[in-house]
Amino acid sequence: MVDIRIVCARDAVKTAETLRRLLEAEQHRVNVSIGRHSLDEFARALESEEIAVLIWSANAPGAHYMFEWAERFDRKRMIEVASAVGWPDLKRSAPVIDFVGWNGTRGSKAWVALSERLRPFSRVREIKAPPPRQAMMALGFAAAAAMVGAVVVRVNEGPSVLPPAAPEQDALHVNASDGMGGPLEATQADAVEPASIEDVMIIPPHIAPLPQIHVAPPGPLADLPEVKHIVLRQPTLLERLESLNPLQLVQRPTDTANE
Repeated sequence: MVDIRIVCARDAVKTAETLRRLLEAEQHRVNVSIGRHSLDEFARALESEEIAVLIWSANAPGAHYMFEWAERFDRKRMIEVASAVGWPDLKRSAPVIDFVGWNGTRGSKAWVALSERLRPFSRVREIKAPPPRQAMMALGFAAAAAMVGAVVVRVNEGPSVLPPAAPEQDALHVNASDGMGGPLEATQADAVEPASIEDVMIIPPHIAPLPQIHVAPPGPLADLPEVKHIVLRQPTLLERLESLNPLQLVQRPTDTANE
């Protein structure tokens, strides 16, 4: 990441904004100074670590502020690009990058040349300063003192004696005295694990064989009297009244005629 200051004339504002957008996409901090007001930022940019990018447009060679930047700024931290033909001939540490006809893409020859100019400044900013030598020595002395102190304390304490291990307890054990679950009071050797359901042998029930059934031979049937009239219903009221009539024994004429 590099701090960049783009300086341009009024006719190169579009090119400057395109460069800022692309450079900020690559994690650079970019500021644009336009016109003669760019000289207000000259002193701060010179004292800081900013990289000055001068855009030589068609109107830039006739602007005095562009020559102020080109002649007074640190040439080692200055990059010049040209968006129009006819940039001035000045004393430079690196040639001007030709951006004439640039369409705003990153893969062009002009953009690759600008990235190569910015790469050395990016590498310098990415290098981390090593830790102070005094701090490293103090840290080493502190670690050594802590180690010696731990050894002295261990020697003075003598051998450590571990307490006897308590017998393991079973929270699922049921005490026979009170009938409630509680910790196992006996030792582990007295505890007996109940039998598993897979270890129990199931004996099928014994069924006695059935005795053989002997069928008796059929015997003679008894002779029964012939039943001529079987009453299948109760007599009605009229039939009961007729049975009480004393004259029912006299045969009616109609019956005699029918016979």
